[in-house]
Formats: sequence, C-alpha cells, structure tokens
Amino acid sequence: AYIRLSSNLCQVVFVRIGGIFLIYENVKRLCEKHKTNIATVEKACGIANGTIGKWAGKDAAPRIDTVKAIADYFGVSVDSLLQKPGKRRDTKCH
Repeated sequence: AYIRLSSNLCQVVFVRIGGIFLIYENVKRLCEKHKTNIATVEKACGIANGTIGKWAGKDAAPRIDTVKAIADYFGVSVDSLLQKPGKRRDTKCH
C-alpha cells in the first residue's frame, strides 16, 4: 500500500492495494452500510456529481479536504477511508 501526497498536501494522488482504489471502495461500502448512494454523498458534501465514481479509475484522485468531508459525513476517520476494510492498525507507541 502506498500514499503519495502532492507537495502542498492538498491531494491524495494514489491510495492503492492490489489495484483497488481504497477510498472509492470504502465510500461504496459505507453507502451500502448506511443505505444511501454515492450521488447523495456527493450532494451532501458539495462534491460534483460523478466525481467519486472517477476515483475508481487510475487517473483521478480526491483532494484530502474532500476525503475529510466524506469521513465527516459518515462519522468515520479519514484514516479508515484510506485503509483496506478489516485491516487494523496498531496505534501503540513503542
């Protein structure tokens, strides 16, 4: 897995594991869980219609402020949108 941020830290360029763009997959999963759809999320978060669907492709990536708006909408952390579902992170400091 890797995350590459632009120099101004405003855009997540790639979040990818095994060819799956995790943010898109996680948004889709959260929509199913909350019985809503991507268009509703886009409208509620002030995102242009069709934008989230473009993240499934390899040429489009969300701005980090957009990811934050989606995380806030679902009541989850930005970190959870960037992780493979079911993957736990060890937050202990050693």
